[in-house]
Amino acid sequence: VKEKGKKKESIAAQHKRIAKDSTQYVDSILTAAYEQKVKNKTVVSDSLLRQKVKLRFELAGLFYLEIQQPDSAIHWYNQVITNFPTSEFAPRSLFTLAELYSSTGRMKKEETDSLYRFLIDAYPASIYAQEARKFLNLPLLEKENDPAEELFLQAENTADTNSAQAITLYQQLSSRYQTSPLASKALYAAGWLYENTLVNNDSALSVYRRLIKQYPVSQFANLAKLKVTAYENEIKRKEDEAKQKAAEDEAKKKAAEEEAKKQREAKNRINELEQRDSLNIHHQPIESDTLSLPQH
Repeated sequence: VKEKGKKKESIAAQHKRIAKDSTQYVDSILTAAYEQKVKNKTVVSDSLLRQKVKLRFELAGLFYLEIQQPDSAIHWYNQVITNFPTSEFAPRSLFTLAELYSSTGRMKKEETDSLYRFLIDAYPASIYAQEARKFLNLPLLEKENDPAEELFLQAENTADTNSAQAITLYQQLSSRYQTSPLASKALYAAGWLYENTLVNNDSALSVYRRLIKQYPVSQFANLAKLKVTAYENEIKRKEDEAKQKAAEDEAKKKAAEEEAKKQREAKNRINELEQRDSLNIHHQPIESDTLSLPQH
């Protein structure tokens, strides 16, 4: 009886241990699932936040270049800088804001330089701070080799001997390193080579338009916009001249056809009158030279 009792207790203890282990196992699964859910939610939240900041940055570019409302662009850039200072778009917004003030003449050079200095102080390790140092002629921050800069230098060294290859390198840079300050400069350089070296205006126009779309507030987009506008105006002028010439040619053609029609009608009228005269001559009775005898 004692052995049976011990055996029952042993079985019960085993069941209890198994139940305990099962509970811990289920708890571990639920805990892991919850942690993964929180992690996923954080990732989604971070992604949504980035999209939110990116939207404000793109709105600023839209207002500045497309709608041409610099005040609204300044507002949205300041929104990014003030409300999302730790985002990747903050130093970029500060840099483009300084470019906006400089290109529109809304600030004196001293004031624009102060924005560049603030950018260097707030985001010293960013690529935009490095560009700000170049604008201010300050010593560059020692850093690892920048692959975008290396590719740009390679393209520059190739441009004199092989323009087509240089264009390829510039476009590779703009595709691989889209956030680099050199990306807009590379696109402008590619467009310039198409325009001035290869004399391919259609390709140049395509690259300039891409530059304006991707980097609307950069100083190189402003230069490209002037070229695109001039090119489009020239195309429109030629099209208008061609339309005017076509209209004039059509008018001359119609006038010639009308004149030819009048000549045909006149000729037909003359022929008709000549035919009538001919018929009148043949049907006219011939007068006799003899006197007619009186009838009895």
